[in-house]
Amino acid sequence: MALMKKITTIIIALTMFSLGKAQDIHFSQMHMTPLLINPAASGGFVGDQRVTLNYRDQWRSVANPYTTFALAGDMAMLKGNSGHMGVGLQLFRDKAGDLGMGTTSAITSVAYHVKLTSGQYLSGGISGGISQRNIDFEGARFGDQYDGAGHNSAIATLDANPADLANFLFGDFSGGVQWSYSSSASTISSKDGIDASAGVSFMHFNRPRRSYVGSDERFYSKLVAHGMVSFGIKNTNLEIQPQGYYFLQGPSQELVAGANFRYILKEESKYTGLVKGASVALGSYYRWDDAIIIAATVEHGSYALGLSYDVNMSELRTASNRRGGFEISLRFTNPNPFLYKGTSGSVKFL
Repeated sequence: MALMKKITTIIIALTMFSLGKAQDIHFSQMHMTPLLINPAASGGFVGDQRVTLNYRDQWRSVANPYTTFALAGDMAMLKGNSGHMGVGLQLFRDKAGDLGMGTTSAITSVAYHVKLTSGQYLSGGISGGISQRNIDFEGARFGDQYDGAGHNSAIATLDANPADLANFLFGDFSGGVQWSYSSSASTISSKDGIDASAGVSFMHFNRPRRSYVGSDERFYSKLVAHGMVSFGIKNTNLEIQPQGYYFLQGPSQELVAGANFRYILKEESKYTGLVKGASVALGSYYRWDDAIIIAATVEHGSYALGLSYDVNMSELRTASNRRGGFEISLRFTNPNPFLYKGTSGSVKFL
């Protein structure tokens, strides 16, 4: 009895540690979650309004799947010759594991984009909001609920007090800077323009408390560095888009690098508006010591649909059979970015 209780307690502690170590929500289509990467990206895109919906389903082959929903919207405003402002709002819901360990967040952001030269901007942004963490102990099993034949949920446990572990609120604040550049094609038909951006953000700089048991255990602050380039192959409809992201959070770090190959299927009709621009992109990324990410994006007019799948390459592949996470994203941009590309002077965050 005492041995089983001890083993059960250790398993629960290890589970809590493994879930807690991955402190932030996670998406593989990071080009579809710019505000999550850097608040300085708020309003830094071709257009006036942008809305993105994301869903991720992970580790279904190993245990209860980790599911994440995100809804984000941002807009550019107060445009002038010297720059413009951007504001954004993000809503997240994350649920993980058998105990339904979850986080619900509402984060607002504001940024300002200063025009340095024609097509070149320097942006700074901050974000802040409130989050709630919760856990459901209905499905938990403790050692002192063993009745000699098996687990008996009717037996009250002395190992934990669910009322103390149920949920709590915390504030969360972040900031970042970003440089962006956009150049037009050398001729109308050459299609060899270049877009580029690079930035650094510092997330959770107030280090909010994250413990369910009232201790002073806190989120680690997270450093994020990111960069991308998109350049057209001269006299073709092909664009190559290499991207890289680096995350450092406490003792953990993550590096993701890869590229998209984007093909323009048809050009926008600038005069009648009857023919909408369209493109398709295929890409592959590698998350070091974890997974290979296969991604595809289809764009038509103001809409973009992204699909990706993580092929697990870590030590967990024995249990996961290399199955990782499926992800789908939907983005709407107004005005149509095919028609107005380059008119705002802002780089499209790919």
